[in-house]
Parts: sequence; structure tokens; C-alpha cells
Amino acid sequence: MKDSNEILEGYTVTWNSNRCGGCYNATKNSFIFSFSDKVNIEVNILGRVKDEDHAIGYWSNCGPAFGAGDLVLCGSRFYNSSYCTKRSYENLVGKASFSVEEYEVFQIIKD
Repeated sequence: MKDSNEILEGYTVTWNSNRCGGCYNATKNSFIFSFSDKVNIEVNILGRVKDEDHAIGYWSNCGPAFGAGDLVLCGSRFYNSSYCTKRSYENLVGKASFSVEEYEVFQIIKD
């Protein structure tokens, strides 16, 4: 999160960047989590999927979206319209609205 020591993260085994806006992928194998202080990773919050049908969202003009708004990176500059709510995952992991300093996406390919 921009201007913060907090780190927000999400993990999923299903991702398709070509999906339509407003669509969802169903999975129970995703989770979101946060570290409130990137120096002290002992302080963390984990949110597991509770609504499998809305685990991963695909919305126009947004990057990664977990749940029906649980962790969404969105906005035109620094993803300045990003937000967290508690809907499809067990726990709230971040602030209601925030800007993103940077984000990374990794893909693991099984041989």
C-alpha cells in the first residue's frame, strides 16, 4: 500500500486475464492475507474463501480482484481506487480504500 508499511497479498490457482468484466471464477483454493508491518511479518491476517462461487473476480479497468470486493486493485494512477471489503473471504485484510505503490504477479508452470 502506498505511503504505508502494510503489504496485501492474494493467492489463487485459477487466473484468466482474458475473462469478461463482471465474471467470477469459482475455487476454494485461494486466500488473501496482509502484513500490517512489512518489517514484522508476525503480525498478519489470513482470509480464506468462504464464498467459492465469487473467489476470483474479473472487472474492467482493474487488476487482480479477489472475491466480490475483498481485495481489488483498481484505478487509473497507482491503482488509486483500490479497496478491501469483507464479502467472499473470512477476514478483512486491508483498508476500505488505498493506493498501490507496486504489485507483482507470479505464475507457476508445472512441467
